[in-house]
Parts: sequence; structure tokens; C-alpha cells
Amino acid sequence: MAAKPKKPAKRNGKPAGLRGADRKYNRAKLVPKICVRLATGKEPMAVICRDLKVPVRTVNDWRKAEPEIAAQFDEARDLGYDAIAHDTLLIADTPQIGVVEKLELVKAKNGRSKLVVTERRNEDMLGHRKLQVETRLKLLAKWDPRRYGEKQQLEHTGLNGGPITNVNLNTADPVEAAAIYQKVMAGEG
Repeated sequence: MAAKPKKPAKRNGKPAGLRGADRKYNRAKLVPKICVRLATGKEPMAVICRDLKVPVRTVNDWRKAEPEIAAQFDEARDLGYDAIAHDTLLIADTPQIGVVEKLELVKAKNGRSKLVVTERRNEDMLGHRKLQVETRLKLLAKWDPRRYGEKQQLEHTGLNGGPITNVNLNTADPVEAAAIYQKVMAGEG
């Protein structure tokens, strides 16, 4: 005897698969919280979502489905990028004093070697600050090339920087086409 097919489970009066996703997350409360944290420039979306216990995919679905939410996130990200740019200026302008030690390998009486501090001085951690600034600037250029990327301009010029010449090589005679091409390349055409 054949088993009876199961009826689809119902919830809220609608069969499973037709009711859409349950509203587990409160957009009205979460979107402003996410935007405030994005605007600081300190945390990426994934970290914020993990902390608020909402999947990044859900937030991205909200952004794709509602232009208002997308505009809020875009504005918050722009503010966050500006905050990161401001941080680069602070890092560049503020010396960061650290200890630099010079180490030497010294052999002990028992034949083993060990590292010994021979010199210790306080100085600005210039290399560290430079790395922090360069990393932030490179990320900004990738994330928002319109505002923080290097301007690239492409110019088209002809031979020796002159104007571009259009030459019609559509001729039945290949010898004639080769002669025209040679004139153009020599700057005569």
C-alpha cells in the first residue's frame, strides 16, 4: 500500500514556501545602528553584523531591496571613509615614540649562544606610522576611487604626439594598401 503524500506545513495560514522569510530582524532598529558604526570608519560591515547577530546576507538583501536603506549605507560609508582619511592625518602628524633595541649574538662560557641587548634608545616609530598611513590610503583608493584614488587621464595621440589620422586601407590592391600604411608610419600621410 502506497504512503499518503504529506501535506505542506502551514504557518500563519500560508503553506511553507509561500509565506516568504519570517521577519526575525527589526530593520527599523538595526539599520540606524549599522549606519552609526559604519560612519566611524573603524569596523567593516561583517564585524558590525556579527556583533549585532544579524547575517551580512540579510543586511545586503535589505540594501538591494530598498533604495532608502542603500542610500543610508552609502552615506554612512562615505562618512566612514572620511573618518579614515582624517585618521591618516592624525597618524602622520603625531609622533609615536617607541624603544629601539640593538641585539647581538653572544657566546656564553657553556658554548651556547644568546641574544643580548647592546643598545637601547627611544625614537619615533616612523616606519610603523608610514605603514599605517599607506595602508589606509591604499584601502581608501580601492573602496572609493572617485574621491581617494589617483586621477588617471588617458590621452590618444597620433604619431610623434600629433593628431590621430584616419586612413582608409580598404583597397582592392594589397600593394597599394601597404604603400599607404608605410607613408602613414613614416609620418607622411
